[in-house]
Amino acid sequence: MLHLTGIAEQSTRATPYIVLGLLSGLYAAQSATGSMVQTALPVALRDTGVSLDRIGFLAILIMPWALKFLWAPLVDRFGTQRNWILVCQLALIVFFGVAARLPPETHLPSLSIVLLAMAFVAATQDVATDSLAVHATTQETRGKASGASTAGGYLGFLIGSGLWLPIYAYAGWAASMWA
Repeated sequence: MLHLTGIAEQSTRATPYIVLGLLSGLYAAQSATGSMVQTALPVALRDTGVSLDRIGFLAILIMPWALKFLWAPLVDRFGTQRNWILVCQLALIVFFGVAARLPPETHLPSLSIVLLAMAFVAATQDVATDSLAVHATTQETRGKASGASTAGGYLGFLIGSGLWLPIYAYAGWAASMWA
């Protein structure tokens, strides 16, 4: 059974930095989605004239991260970490493509459903990535792995809002979602 844990175990024998880089990248990818949903999206919605009460309602998009403990045992029990991460990454790409076709000023209800699905997928990837981090590190490298996950998370937040918003301002909704 070849999966990321096996690759990561081989990598830790050669160098723990490969594992740390992998974890940083995975945490950055899932955090970019979270940052876009939690930070950048309200700015973009306000820019398009969406009322504050409707923007406030979108805080429900944070719920998958708070509730991921409900399906985490299923992620740990079924499939491999690699499969979960790859499926989640593919799903996020598809959902970003769908969201690009749903400008918020005209499609907010449909867009909200897509964004909720994106949040669910990103939270699920977080579960699989956390599992990978536990299995792919040793007691000696866990502290560095924790630092790598934090660094990757902040990088993702910078991408999800710090890069997403300027692209949105310059090129519009669809371009920012594809970027």
